[in-house]
Amino acid sequence: MKWKIKNENKGFTLIELILSVAILAFVVAPFLSSFLVANNQNAASKRKQEATDIGQLLAEEFKATDFRKLTGDDGYSYNPFDVLDEDGFNIGRGYSFTLNNEDLPGSYNEAYSAEVTLEPSREPGVAADVNEEKTPQIKNADDEEMAVFMTNFYSMDRLTTGTSAEHRECTITISKRSGSEAYDVRLSVKYCDINGVQILAKDFNPLSFTDIKPEIYLIYTPMSDNDELIIENNISPGNLQDEKGEQQKINVYLASQEEGGFHLNPSNIVFKSVDDDGNPSEEISLDALQNTVLVDDEKIYETTTTCIYTNVSPEGKENLVFMTQKDTLYNMKIVVKYNEDIVATINSTKNISDKGDTE
Repeated sequence: MKWKIKNENKGFTLIELILSVAILAFVVAPFLSSFLVANNQNAASKRKQEATDIGQLLAEEFKATDFRKLTGDDGYSYNPFDVLDEDGFNIGRGYSFTLNNEDLPGSYNEAYSAEVTLEPSREPGVAADVNEEKTPQIKNADDEEMAVFMTNFYSMDRLTTGTSAEHRECTITISKRSGSEAYDVRLSVKYCDINGVQILAKDFNPLSFTDIKPEIYLIYTPMSDNDELIIENNISPGNLQDEKGEQQKINVYLASQEEGGFHLNPSNIVFKSVDDDGNPSEEISLDALQNTVLVDDEKIYETTTTCIYTNVSPEGKENLVFMTQKDTLYNMKIVVKYNEDIVATINSTKNISDKGDTE
């Protein structure tokens, strides 16, 4: 007896196959799209991270490299440009560096490039307008290199309400720790009545600096015409000499803001120094300095151990602005590109220790 086996497996028809493919495409398409988007996002994130790494490495390299080397024959390609204020006056010189892929630190895709821009952040002439603003700004003040006193002077004013306090007596003391390259800058404030009797006083914790000679910035608004300011530099001349034995000095920038009709009197600003044995050797008022030792065209007043830059004018010359500032701190902007598209921007600062480097 022959058995007949019926074959029911006839396969898919063309229409069924087309419908299956269409359904599969409809289901898979969103996942495929998400995969492509995620892949693009990952690639963009990777480029962003790499560009940020490049920018940070460049920031460290530019901060650590002598300015003359950056602009020398073995340095980078750059273009100098004039930095103008809002009135179109030249306030300094900036530098724009162009870095191709081969100039970049590390090994990255050849599509990367970068531009580094340096602009002076403490512009000469800014002190001319210091009295037009309630609180003048010091851009990128690095607290590891600068002692900046602003609100500290006035932090106790509210406590004098209802008292007979008529003026402040403020003292800035600069010292160097024995046997080390550590510096301390201390502020003390006294409130006194019209007869000079102390009403209130406070000694602030010192600002400390290691392995760097600090610059002192005093932004001051007088409480009355009788305010007194003492800058006491207790570092002997011998302890301020560099490795070549050349005499160095502490830079003090004093910007007076005049509000309420009060003025800081040059006769009430006193600078003190010590000799090589640490004994008091000099006490001279700003008024006396302005009448005797104005240095050339730089408008710098000097004692044995201190250079003074200020807008506090001599009596009878109130319209003159005597403060000048050095371009020792530059704003640094690093723009990293990928195929000419900006991917990352890093902002930092660079110190230029020698003003001659910027010429």
